Amino acid sequence: MRRPAPVILLILSSLALHSGLGSPAVAVPTPVVPQKTTTVVARSLPPAAAEVAPSTLPVQPAPKSPPNGGTMIGGSDEQQGIVSRSLQRYRASGLELPPLRFELHADTEPCGGNRGFFSPSSEPWTIGICTTDELPILHEIGHAWAEHTLSDADRAAYVEHQNMVSWNDPETRWCDRGSEDAANTLAWGFLTTPIRGMPSDGPLAERAEAFRILTGLSAPRIER
Repeated sequence: MRRPAPVILLILSSLALHSGLGSPAVAVPTPVVPQKTTTVVARSLPPAAAEVAPSTLPVQPAPKSPPNGGTMIGGSDEQQGIVSRSLQRYRASGLELPPLRFELHADTEPCGGNRGFFSPSSEPWTIGICTTDELPILHEIGHAWAEHTLSDADRAAYVEHQNMVSWNDPETRWCDRGSEDAANTLAWGFLTTPIRGMPSDGPLAERAEAFRILTGLSAPRIER
């Protein structure tokens, strides 16, 4: 038997491939694309407004209002009462005071070791009270009244009448300053302890005259 020619064999092999005869087709796997996974993280929600814990900070008491329209901060009931009554004595006599801020303390340390102080450098002016004694409280209020009311001419007249060195020169001793003597005069005139049988001369009469020069009034404590 004659062998088919090589050309014929080549043609037959080509036909077999195109007709599905011959070697089976090899399946090529389709590549799998991985799916992206989304992770959900649970978050806690903030508490409702009603569940928020209240503040533990102490509540500051509201400042009280003294008769002159200022403020009064701190202090005991006794101190506050004395300050209020002292202001009322000025007011009852018709002596006008500016708005004042009273800072009341239980000891003298906040007042620099003194029983009180007056400072016109703040707004409103500040009076520190570190005592329950009536005299120094009236004295510091007297500083405020004098600073608010007296003119330069008034101050010069008082310095001359009382034989003071100056009104408030820092180089002058406290006892020689007219401003300190005037505050003492006002405190003396407004003390609640009455003076009965006022003498016509002597230290009491001189202080009463100084009060009149300052205010144009007789001291309220002098009984007639």
